[in-house]
Amino acid sequence: MTQPLTPEQLTTVLEMDFRAADLGDTDVQFAARLAYVAAAAVARADLTPPATNAQIEAGARYLLIGAEIRQLTRLAERQKSESGAEIQRDLATRLASLRLDLQTALVASGQAPARAGRQGSVSVDVVSVF
Repeated sequence: MTQPLTPEQLTTVLEMDFRAADLGDTDVQFAARLAYVAAAAVARADLTPPATNAQIEAGARYLLIGAEIRQLTRLAERQKSESGAEIQRDLATRLASLRLDLQTALVASGQAPARAGRQGSVSVDVVSVF
């Protein structure tokens, strides 16, 4: 059986995929956000039924991706009057990608049922290696 993740280990894993600028944070705010999210995700692991390390990580990613979506949405609103359609399309594409990542993380966390794939779509299993 795999040892449960510690908040510090989870923070290290999350730091590989998220940046302060993506969330609109300073480095200090980002460190505090990661510490809080990691501690909360690990604390939830003790709930019944106990969560796997992959579910813990997916839950933390879900929170961070949600924060990134909110940041991009605010950015889009600010730039709406300043920029052209190309930037809006780029932001819309990034938001769509993040929303898909958000749904994937939610399913991987065990908090939502997996949806059946649509015809012509590709289903990818999320695997976490520690």
